[in-house]
Amino acid sequence: MDDNRPGFPTGCAEAKKALEAGRLVYRWGGHAGHWGHWIVTELSARFGVEVEGFGLCCVSESPSFTEGYNSVVIAEIDRKYGSGAFRSLITEAKVQSEETLYEARRRWLERNNFGPDGRHL
Repeated sequence: MDDNRPGFPTGCAEAKKALEAGRLVYRWGGHAGHWGHWIVTELSARFGVEVEGFGLCCVSESPSFTEGYNSVVIAEIDRKYGSGAFRSLITEAKVQSEETLYEARRRWLERNNFGPDGRHL
């Protein structure tokens, strides 16, 4: 976490403040991708992690801020749940069946008041 790109240290500091306030929040940047809904669901279920920015395809902060922020969150997940816990989740996402991924997307859309077409209700 000693990256000195502009924004990275600020992102780390903001994540540490959130952790001190009792919030474990991963900042999703960009497109949800093929496994996104499954990953977001599992982050919440397994680790109690909130996700901000998921389902939005816009970037409001510098990528290095988000990377710094998430590096602290990932380190905290690994500290609490074992070394490599976050990476394991990502690896596991990549072997999910199409049916499982579709079901995760459907449940996420329903929980967040989106219709099957992805439009907000």
